[in-house]
Amino acid sequence: MGVKDIVAKSMGTANPHNVIRATMKALSKQNSPKNISLIRNKNISGKDCELALVKADITANKNMVPFDDKSPFVTSGIRFGTPAITTRGLKEKDMVLIVDFIDRVINDHKNLDVIKNVKFEVNKLMKGRPLFN
Repeated sequence: MGVKDIVAKSMGTANPHNVIRATMKALSKQNSPKNISLIRNKNISGKDCELALVKADITANKNMVPFDDKSPFVTSGIRFGTPAITTRGLKEKDMVLIVDFIDRVINDHKNLDVIKNVKFEVNKLMKGRPLFN
């Protein structure tokens, strides 16, 4: 089952909790407490993941996970703040696209062309959806 299949399976009513569940299921293939996703199976630290996603204009924070074997400065997890997207009018159906952006960056985090392309797509999606009015 791929990322998009997991997100599609998580779709429900237009509810911020469903947005969180859909995003986290797609990233970690399981529900994750407090909006934290494990990335151990991606061969990237939380720190490197955060840096790559920020370059693509996707806000994420490295975050420790229960029983983390990495230091608080490196971490094995990432955290996403979904209020920034739900207050801008995005819904569960948009998570398929957002998770695809995240997945592309995480899977090829050293490829600046991938990051640049994702950044362009992120800004195109968010155009006309200001964070502050």
